[in-house]
Amino acid sequence: MKILKILMWPFIMLKNILDGNYWAEKIGNKTGAYDKAHNSKLAQWLRSLTGWKWWAWQIGCGTVSRVSTVSTFSRSAGSGVDS
Repeated sequence: MKILKILMWPFIMLKNILDGNYWAEKIGNKTGAYDKAHNSKLAQWLRSLTGWKWWAWQIGCGTVSRVSTVSTFSRSAGSGVDS
């Protein structure tokens, strides 16, 4: 089993180097950004929501973010087409 780890190590490191999530986690942990975000006032307020307030926040903000994302992508996808 140890020889398998030794043989696979270069491939695992290559995967990590090319993976954006690896670098985001590394930078987030090193700078303390995850802790700052977890302890922010907004995060604490969101964790305190219960019942209908939680549902309203999830549905309202989810709808707004999806609509803005879809409109952004549809504008950029259609920008190269001549009308």
